[in-house]
Amino acid sequence: MSTAGRAVGFIGLGQMGFGMAANLLKAGHDVLAYDVAAEPLARFAARGGRAARHPKQIGAECPSVMVMVVNGAQVDAVLSGRDGLLDSMTGGTVMVCSTIALSELLAIAERARARGVTVIDCPVSGGVTGAAAGTLTLLCGGDAAAIEAQRPLLEAVSANVFHLGPLGAGLVGKVANNLTCTTRCSPAPLTAKCCAPWRAPSCEGSTRPPRSSGSRT
Repeated sequence: MSTAGRAVGFIGLGQMGFGMAANLLKAGHDVLAYDVAAEPLARFAARGGRAARHPKQIGAECPSVMVMVVNGAQVDAVLSGRDGLLDSMTGGTVMVCSTIALSELLAIAERARARGVTVIDCPVSGGVTGAAAGTLTLLCGGDAAAIEAQRPLLEAVSANVFHLGPLGAGLVGKVANNLTCTTRCSPAPLTAKCCAPWRAPSCEGSTRPPRSSGSRT
């Protein structure tokens, strides 16, 4: 499914999510966003975005939705909670950019599949600065055709998009990267100064910071 000319949903306008959503606007997309906090929604609307009342509204209007919230429980609530995406979304793709447990992702994807919705995992590296600058790295897992269909959106928020394998491969890759960076930096504290210069040969030389900042909903 092409993303051209269609509204894009974005849920989670925290420190990471706001920059990512703003970069979708800069790329010319019509973005309908939601956050539980009114202040970031107002700031986003001031930049030309649209504010949704709840995820259910996004599910009704947007065939492509990015989710950048704090944890697996919040991702689950966004999709399956009261006024969630799956109350109205009966097709399309949800891109989970949050770093959550693989078991949580698979359970969420199964519930989405029952509604005809495809889930792909796209955890990010690059921190708040990278989110604002559009220089994140996305490690993606899921159906190859689904990821390619969403590539214009993924590339709008990042400098590097890597498809690592089936659903969950992005999360596995993110955890492996964090563990590798931890090993390289130990016993010193994990800092961007220590880890940012490391380049992973398996990922075509893209820079990998130690971890991404979370985003609130």
